[in-house]
Amino acid sequence: MKTHQEKEQKHAVEFLGGGNMAEAILGGLVDRRVTDAKRIHVVDPNPDRRTALESRYGVKALPVVDDPFFETDLIVLAVKPQVVATALAPLAGRVGRMPVLSIMAGVPIARIAALLGDTAPIIRAMPNTPALVGAGMSGLYAPPEVGVTARQLAQKVMEAVGEVVWVENEAAIDAVTAVSGSGPAYGFLFMEALARAGVELGLPADVARRLAVGTLLGAAKLADASADPLDVLRARVTSPGERPLRHWKYCSRMRGTAFWRRRSRRRTSARKSWRKERNGWGAGNFSISFSVPSSTDFRPFFGSRF
Repeated sequence: MKTHQEKEQKHAVEFLGGGNMAEAILGGLVDRRVTDAKRIHVVDPNPDRRTALESRYGVKALPVVDDPFFETDLIVLAVKPQVVATALAPLAGRVGRMPVLSIMAGVPIARIAALLGDTAPIIRAMPNTPALVGAGMSGLYAPPEVGVTARQLAQKVMEAVGEVVWVENEAAIDAVTAVSGSGPAYGFLFMEALARAGVELGLPADVARRLAVGTLLGAAKLADASADPLDVLRARVTSPGERPLRHWKYCSRMRGTAFWRRRSRRRTSARKSWRKERNGWGAGNFSISFSVPSSTDFRPFFGSRF
């Protein structure tokens, strides 16, 4: 006897672009049985990517857009923003009222609509790299004219790789990009700094890494499970008279001083970069590069040993 999930209609989903994020999403759709692999098609000019996606997930991968591409329930735009005009050209005037979900960073709905030349309902999504392990956090926005059915389908697709939140205006997608889209970089930076400090305190590198990663993972789980504000959770660690509180007060005193500003510029200068690939249409990854603090930056945190 078929289960309720098996009786549900299996949606057809077409991906324009077969990069890492597209793979994460289609992989989530297949693994969680949101739809069948045979109902997923991917268009990507890179033959190696097509072969890899077909062999790993059983989806159909094509080099160019063909007529069956438009016999679908949802089109996912997963190409690099810098090639959007070229990549969307084969779709111009052919989408009609087919729902479109864009995971391209920094490409507004008005730009997509102009390139498509249709009145298709367009939804924007901003996922992040933890989607690669099914733990993503995605922000979604849809204009008021987008119907409930299209919104629900877009949400179902993005929930295949993690959690979803909706925002009320398109400008808020930029804030989502700053918080959850770029946020993993800050988490990785902090883990890297903690692990380095642990090594310089005498811990083996693998132990220091496990402590750093496990600490942030545990803190995140605690914050997610607790109804308490984040500052309350932090205050429970920075108990009066304990070392964490002294470290916190030190940082509070230093923040805003000329010393702090100089050190911030020198040690944590950030730059935006688009990772350029010679082949393929995989969506460009927004990244932030940091200089990891040296051991001297941790003297106020770990005492005279530094």
